[in-house]
Amino acid sequence: MTADAADQELTVDCVVQFLKSPLWTVPVFDFIDEHCVCFGSEEEAENSHDHFVIHQKFCALIDETISSFIESLGFDGVTVIECCRKSSNPAGKHFFVYMQTLDNYQAFKALMIKRNCELELETLKQLQMGGVVGGTSSTTSSSSEADQPM
Repeated sequence: MTADAADQELTVDCVVQFLKSPLWTVPVFDFIDEHCVCFGSEEEAENSHDHFVIHQKFCALIDETISSFIESLGFDGVTVIECCRKSSNPAGKHFFVYMQTLDNYQAFKALMIKRNCELELETLKQLQMGGVVGGTSSTTSSSSEADQPM
């Protein structure tokens, strides 16, 4: 392996580790969990202006988060993306594809609908297991179910 190839693989490894770290997962998953409630099921979800605004905010968050990380490595985004594209590491190639799909509104919408359904199922399971949602019993809570955090 040449020095350039070794440097490229090291860059890819850094990116893969970053995607597993709380520096990435916390802001991205928090955003998804916070905003997915605006997206109903596929049958209900229309392409509303609010959905497009949420998508734009998501893209801005992703861009800011990735850019900060890449700058901390001392690289530019094009170099990192190119390293991932050329990588023999499947996770690096996955990152390359992932970055290409971030601007895809339909993929984002499908992700949000899926996560909304997952959270709804989790809530139903909690209700079935004793009526506990958000750490309070539904029988002792004075607020409505709609006010409870998911």
